[in-house]
Formats: sequence, C-alpha cells, structure tokens
Amino acid sequence: MTAAERKVRFYVKLEGVASLLIRLLVIVFSCVVAAQKNLKDSPLDFLASWVPVLALTVAILTGLDTWRKPREKWKAHQRFLTKIWDLKSDMALCSHDDLKELERIGKEFQKAEKVHQAETI
Repeated sequence: MTAAERKVRFYVKLEGVASLLIRLLVIVFSCVVAAQKNLKDSPLDFLASWVPVLALTVAILTGLDTWRKPREKWKAHQRFLTKIWDLKSDMALCSHDDLKELERIGKEFQKAEKVHQAETI
C-alpha cells in the first residue's frame, strides 16, 4: 500500500467517524427536543431545561454536516483510490525500462492527487 493510499484511507475513516458522530448527536438531541413535554414528568426532567440549547445544537450540527458534504468527499476518495489502483496496474504491466510510460504514470498520479485535494478540501 502506498503512502497516498494510507493517507486517503485514514481520511476516509476520519470523515466516516465524524459524520457518524454528528448524525448520532443530531438524532439524539432531536429526540430530546421532540419529547420536551413528556420529559417534564419523568426522571429525565432535567433535560427539559436544556431543550433550547439542544435545539440550537441540532441546527448547528445539521448545518455543519451539510457544509462538510460527506457524500461528495467519500466519492472523491473512492475515485482517487480507483485511479491509484489503475495506475498501479499500469505500472505492473509496463516495462521498467520504458521511462516515457513511467513518466506518464507519474504525471497522471500527480494530476489525480491535485484533483483529489481540490475535491476534498
């Protein structure tokens, strides 16, 4: 596995965990906000006083999740990994004496890396 592949895999995992955590918090906080009237007569009545803060947090986290565009980033990571695998296949099939082909593969990798960075940052 190349350093570029390891880097992409790390960021895919990081993005996945962040997206999962944000969505989980949005769901839990939304449930508390929706159940605010029922919470007043329950053992969790202390949560009723937190409803305005939780509602604001839900709005902020929803906006953050929308702004981050996790689906588009995931697709960009997958396109880059596919390109890396294609280039590795090309490299395995070409002769190591064919400097022009190796240079072409290197340039394609650099181009793919720039596109990937532009799509994920």
